[in-house]
Amino acid sequence: VEDVLFAVAYGKDAAQIDADNIFVAAHSFGGYLIPRIDQADTKGEIAGYISLAGAARPLMDLMVEQVQYILSVTPELTEAEKTAQLQQIQDARDAVAGLTEADSGSNQAIMGAYPSYWLDLGDYRPTESKAWRSRCCFCRAGTIIR
Repeated sequence: VEDVLFAVAYGKDAAQIDADNIFVAAHSFGGYLIPRIDQADTKGEIAGYISLAGAARPLMDLMVEQVQYILSVTPELTEAEKTAQLQQIQDARDAVAGLTEADSGSNQAIMGAYPSYWLDLGDYRPTESKAWRSRCCFCRAGTIIR
């Protein structure tokens, strides 16, 4: 989030950029974070957003779906290996779902991130934000959807 705001501030100072019409394009997880970027833009320097395949559902659910797809197109793994890998991501999703505020100080990482990270995303619903609903365009297969 901070990197985006830095880039916008840098762009506002460039002579060849229209400082009143800076849009942020964000892909995948960046698109997922558009509401957080908008919330952090306290100076109102960003005119709007373009989400390129930004996730609109909980991150862990998306991760499970992505692993399922990757395993479906990975013929070199045995079915037992695929099942074990899928179980690992499902167990991580379940561990994240079971976190409580009491876990926020723990240094036991889940999928490489501490519980405080997962708890922060727990109630995060980007599609319910004002930025997502009114200040964002979406791109799908080269088509802009408003």
